Amino acid sequence: MEPRFKSRRLSALYLDQQFLAGSGNYLRSEIIHDAGLDPTLRPIDLSRGQLGRLARSTLTISKRSYTTGGITNKVGIAKKLKSQGKSRAAYRFAIFDREGECCYRCGGSIIRSTLNSRRLYSCPSVPDGPAQNPIRLIQTNLCIFSSAVEPNSFRTWLRNRRIPPSQRS
Repeated sequence: MEPRFKSRRLSALYLDQQFLAGSGNYLRSEIIHDAGLDPTLRPIDLSRGQLGRLARSTLTISKRSYTTGGITNKVGIAKKLKSQGKSRAAYRFAIFDREGECCYRCGGSIIRSTLNSRRLYSCPSVPDGPAQNPIRLIQTNLCIFSSAVEPNSFRTWLRNRRIPPSQRS
């Protein structure tokens, strides 16, 4: 990486067309989130592994967006949400423009902030790597499931999951 880019925050760097031509605001949020990094970090602050993750996420998300006409969400999640009758706007992004909704990665709540005079979406639970915690994976699946059903049927489903089948009436 060129020295002139190393000391700039990721949130600013991914808007700089000299750093990554064609990158826009939604790609900035999606790439940084996919890499599991805090948008206020600078490349100089990142470990070699984190830089590698950022590079892979940059390629993966940019390529996915190009080949799918702007969909940056993981294909499996997008297909699942689409099959549930969700609109394109609802399944297009993993994090961008989803303030207050569940993060598909950890189940946390997505927040919106303003960095570099542009809106930035992030999940405070995600930075520092992919979710490896089984509880987070369960929360993610419940988040996707609960967004597709009525609140009462979700509560019923959850209650029934806790009672062994042999003890259900």
